[in-house]
Amino acid sequence: MSEDYKRAMDVAEKVYDEFEKVFGTTICRDIHERLFERVYNLRDPQRG
Repeated sequence: MSEDYKRAMDVAEKVYDEFEKVFGTTICRDIHERLFERVYNLRDPQRG
């Protein structure tokens, strides 16, 4: 494993942990429900 990869993974782990701490999850659907009280389909502009 390269040193750059290890550093990137350390940063990714911190971001992941912070999301879980703030939102209680890292799943977009669950975060949408908590923030907006509904689920958004970001891939479908008609149903957004």
